[in-house]
Amino acid sequence: MEMKTLRAYFQSENDAVSAKSSLASVRSQHLFIDEIPTGFESEIFIPVIPYGPHWGLIQDVAIQEKDNEDNKENEQSMTHLLEAQIAEDDIEKAATIISNHNGYRLSRK
Repeated sequence: MEMKTLRAYFQSENDAVSAKSSLASVRSQHLFIDEIPTGFESEIFIPVIPYGPHWGLIQDVAIQEKDNEDNKENEQSMTHLLEAQIAEDDIEKAATIISNHNGYRLSRK
């Protein structure tokens, strides 16, 4: 069984912990949560939206556009990272779980 790396960013520890608990329903291993160090404030994060069988937090995702750029001032910064190895067959289900817990991915600039 091939495993894929999942990395998701969250605005609160509670969201990250809830997502980690929910990922128990998929074949996963090496799950951990870590606090994001300073220096990520200028990074761009994109909401995770399941998008077909290859949604990947490291591969393809659909991007949810904000209504206007003024919303950026009100956005809360990311505080926690969840990383896990997920069975390839469970990637889509894992994407839905991460999305349901307000997970984000780091944008590739």
